[in-house]
Order: sequence, then C-alpha cells, then structure tokens
Amino acid sequence: MDVNQALVTMLGYASRKELMAEDLTGAIFLDPSIRHQILDGSSPENPVKPAEIDWKRGDGTTLKVRLSGREVQGERGNIEGYEVIVEDLTNQREIELFDLDQLKQILEKYASPRSAALQTLLRWQRTDKEAKPSSGQQRWGVMGC
Repeated sequence: MDVNQALVTMLGYASRKELMAEDLTGAIFLDPSIRHQILDGSSPENPVKPAEIDWKRGDGTTLKVRLSGREVQGERGNIEGYEVIVEDLTNQREIELFDLDQLKQILEKYASPRSAALQTLLRWQRTDKEAKPSSGQQRWGVMGC
C-alpha cells in the first residue's frame, strides 16, 4: 500500500511513515466494511464508482470524502491492487449545511409550521454536525491499496 503527501496531510498525520504504520482500513474508515463494498464491484472495464463516505483523521475527527479509482492489474491479468483518488468534501458539505441552516431559519420565521418546504427541509437536515472543516488543507489525495 502507498499514499501521497496530500493524503497524509488530509488525514492529519505528521508523516507518511506514521500513516503507513496504521491499519489503514481500520484507522480511516468509520465503517471498514464499506471499503469492500466500494472495491468489490470494480474491474478494468468497470472503474470504482465514486462514493461519498465518512473517514476519520488521526485525531479521531470526521471528514467527508469522495472516493473513485480503478483496479490495477498485473502482467498476467491478476488484480495487484487499486488506485484510489480521495477528494475531501468536508468544507463543501459544511457550506451546504450552513446554507440549509440559514434557509431553515428563514422558513421557520416566515412559513407556516405545516409548510411543505419547511417539513421537507427538516427531513433533509443533517444531524451529524461533528465534521470539522479542513481549512488550508489540500482537497485531493491518492491511495494505492
């Protein structure tokens, strides 16, 4: 397995060596079974479909990432691993959540409590607000596994 410096920084580790010392599946996936679900359906003709999931940083905080990639085959056609592109969506999702909160305040102030728009927004509103923005950090990383 290999990772680039952008992923090391994104996950809040001091060095590539420190990150590589971890069991990456257990250390970064909030739900390690998702890794297999994402990778199992891929092939050279069928790349890893982009998936948005929650990961955790070295300090335990949550970040939202989009994974996409491809299967890497050896000379004999056997699977040697996967090349995965990781995009940090944490800031983007925080902005979207902020905009929903503002809209909710406006609707609560001016709309009837039984308003369809308000009820829909309340159903959509995300309840997990633990994700911290990763300001100043690179948004992309690469992982080979």
